[in-house]
Amino acid sequence: NGRLDTIQAAILLEKLSIFDDEINSRNRIANYYSKNINSKYVKPYVPKGYLSSWAQYSLTVDTEMERVKVLERLRKKNIPAMVYYKIPLHLQKVFKNLGNMKGDFPISEKIASRIFSIPMHPYLKEDEIIYISENINNFIKKY
Repeated sequence: NGRLDTIQAAILLEKLSIFDDEINSRNRIANYYSKNINSKYVKPYVPKGYLSSWAQYSLTVDTEMERVKVLERLRKKNIPAMVYYKIPLHLQKVFKNLGNMKGDFPISEKIASRIFSIPMHPYLKEDEIIYISENINNFIKKY
C-alpha cells in the first residue's frame, strides 16, 4: 500500500517511463565493475538468467581495518563510498527482544564489519566508472 500525494505520483509516473533504461544502465555499470575490479575483493554475484536492480554495488574485504583504509583512500580521491549496514540485524535494537547476542550469527557479523558500497546509479559516466575501478584496484597494489 503506497500513499502518494499527487506530486509524488506524477514523479513516479515519469520515472516509470525510463525504468528499463535505468535498470539497463545499472547492469552495464555493475558488469563493468565485476569484470574490472580486482578479484581480491569479494564482489556481488547474480545467478545466470537473473537481473538485479543494483540498489548498491557492495564489495567485501578481508578485514575491518582494510575496509577503513579503503574507505579513507576513496574519500581522498573524492569517491563516495558507504557502509550501509554497519550493525547486523540480530544485533539491532529492534530485535533485542529475540535475545540474540554477538557471536550468534558470526558470518553476518563478519560481513557487516568488512562490506562497503561504491557509487552505483544509472547516471555514472564512463570516465567516472573507470576512475572508481582504477582507484579501488590501485589500493590493492599499495596495501
